Amino acid sequence: MIGVPLLDGELVHGDVAVSTGVQLQSHEQIGVETVARDESSSISMSSRQELVGRVAAGLAHDLNGPIGVMLGFTQLAREKLEADDSATSSVVEYLKMIESAGENARSLARDMWDFANSSAGKVGEFDLTELLETTGRLVAPTLRVASIEPPADGELASRMMTGDRARWAEALVGLMIEAPTALPGGGSLTWGLKQGVGGKTVTIVFVASPNDAETSVITPVPAQDWEFQDESVAIINGLGGTIGPLSGLDDDKRGIEVSVPTDSSRS
Repeated sequence: MIGVPLLDGELVHGDVAVSTGVQLQSHEQIGVETVARDESSSISMSSRQELVGRVAAGLAHDLNGPIGVMLGFTQLAREKLEADDSATSSVVEYLKMIESAGENARSLARDMWDFANSSAGKVGEFDLTELLETTGRLVAPTLRVASIEPPADGELASRMMTGDRARWAEALVGLMIEAPTALPGGGSLTWGLKQGVGGKTVTIVFVASPNDAETSVITPVPAQDWEFQDESVAIINGLGGTIGPLSGLDDDKRGIEVSVPTDSSRS
């Protein structure tokens, strides 16, 4: 006989009420929770789309460089071959420049595609250093437009983590793309990694430094407090991490540090 569910957690089998130990929710409760989840998902998607748009705008600016190099040197190579058969060495150099520019353009496009299409909610192993460097390449065009030299690749050792890579990527892009608020007069952005106590966390350190007064052609502007969107902070907190200002810096510098759990699947 099919049991009829009651709101007090019992099933009626014939004339006997059997306790199930399960508290059932009303349609109203389920509806409220569903709406809340939908609103949260909608806000997250809207924030991500805005971030993708900002990154894409910077990349479009940066892609013009490699494409211009490819077109320019292709024309030069063709003209050399048409004018002088002995110009082989020059043509080879032009072709190397074309190849390098093409690889840079392809790398930028691939990074943007991966960021825009990554699926949040999947927990797995990833290299935090590789993620940082990818994030840096995505944000680099925006930083250069603001006269800020981005961090360099290849300076950090690999750090394997377990967590939601897509969400961490979104959070880090959201933080780094706001670096111009800390360096209104331009300068440089550097990063570092340090192991937390007990090995349960890795801390990402970002330092915003103004231009050197001795080498800058304009008067350097001291770094300001780093401003970033609430969405980035919410993502970091939701992933079990923390974010805060970096202390112990020179007065003209500003920095932030982000603590990342090495294994967020256990939380």
